[in-house]
Amino acid sequence: MMQEIWQAILSDKEFLLILVEILAGSAMAFFAILSFSKSRRISTILFVIAGVALYVQMVVRILEKLNIFVIGDFVLFDLKLIEFIIDVTPYLALIPAFFFLRKDN
Repeated sequence: MMQEIWQAILSDKEFLLILVEILAGSAMAFFAILSFSKSRRISTILFVIAGVALYVQMVVRILEKLNIFVIGDFVLFDLKLIEFIIDVTPYLALIPAFFFLRKDN
């Protein structure tokens, strides 16, 4: 019984990809929050924000794949507003994070 379940899981590549994304994203968010508690530098805070934003991006993409969450409902100038905000937020946090990282060193 269990062997059949694992065989079905491993044969479905999309499910396996989602599972790996969830595990890797959760580990990244966990360690980002741990590193935030150890340092109060602005660059570290911005890296944590970017990591959490990437985790949120992954969760929203998976929920959209599973048809639980539809991000196409809010449109502004033919642009999916939620998708745009979710896609741009990590970069908006990483750009100043790298700037402050250079400044700290």
